[in-house]
Amino acid sequence: MRINMKGILISIFVVFIVLMSSCVPRVKLFTLEVISDPDTIGIVLLDEIEQTEFEPSDIRLTPFSISLKPEERVVVRVVDEEPSEELDEIHVFDGWSDGSQDNPRVITVDSNKKLKAKTLTKFKVTVSTDPKKLVEIPGSGWYEKDSSLTLNAPQVENYTFNGWIVNGETINDNPLVITVNKPTKIEAVYSEIPFRTLSVGSEPEGLKIIIDSLEYTSPGSIQAREGTSHTIEFKAQERDESSFVSGIDTKYTFKSWNDSNTSNPRTVLLDSDKSYTVQTETRYLVETSTLPEGVASIDGAGWKVKGSLFSYVSPDSIGYDFSHWEVNGIRLDGRSIEITHDSAKKIVAVYTLKGYSVSVNTEPSGLK
Repeated sequence: MRINMKGILISIFVVFIVLMSSCVPRVKLFTLEVISDPDTIGIVLLDEIEQTEFEPSDIRLTPFSISLKPEERVVVRVVDEEPSEELDEIHVFDGWSDGSQDNPRVITVDSNKKLKAKTLTKFKVTVSTDPKKLVEIPGSGWYEKDSSLTLNAPQVENYTFNGWIVNGETINDNPLVITVNKPTKIEAVYSEIPFRTLSVGSEPEGLKIIIDSLEYTSPGSIQAREGTSHTIEFKAQERDESSFVSGIDTKYTFKSWNDSNTSNPRTVLLDSDKSYTVQTETRYLVETSTLPEGVASIDGAGWKVKGSLFSYVSPDSIGYDFSHWEVNGIRLDGRSIEITHDSAKKIVAVYTLKGYSVSVNTEPSGLK
């Protein structure tokens, strides 16, 4: 029987190695557990406290655990989330649960340890207006969770503030006070104040009226923003309207407005389209005379209220017989006429000389 000495030697060597390895003492490892509260945050483990450069792939999100040898040293650094256009919520470092504010900090393990980072949550708040960029309202930015935010919507010329839209909810308070506990979009809603028309007329038309100190020939009108106040006014006027009466023959004085208001001037609120008409008292001049001139005195000359009536009577005149009247060039018969004053009047009483017969006697008679 032949013995394989080479195989026996290999087996003895293997047994020796196994026995020797079982005699080497094992190194005990400790666990470093890193957690955060209340939110997940990024942690990077560094070799040196002065180290500032690392790869994004080196960042670990809490919670996680690592094993370290006794007295092994590690640098723990919290990596805050940076605000960006894409994010509306970030978590930032707010110290360690053991009271330390160091970041980064050096941890040397001599037992199993739990390291808790405290975090703050910040929410993005965006403040805008409708219409866009109508006015700048400060307040956009990042706010800690449960912080209070007060916004005031300013007055904007020619616009009315209608309220806020906060994450789709309408709120009419101004100023607006909210607690920021989530990403928040705030919109201040304005509407343009519409234009309204103020029209002012007169009876009769064509007289001068005044709107906000500017003179217009009626009917006149302006356009202005809804809710504004304006002054309208009528001043007494005199005109030369008749070709039969020389000089000023018609007067217009204020009586009232068409809504019976008697204030002049008056202030009106333009809360809708408005129209006003001034009611005037009109007076006409009446001139009386005779033809031939001065043969009689005709009563009734002077200023007469429009629509009034007066009876004109021709008096007797020595040496003259009354013939007829001429009123603004129109013949009227009768000793007495009743005239309605609807315009300026020139009233003329026309007389003719009475007829006489003359007898001439001679002595002796029969002479030529």
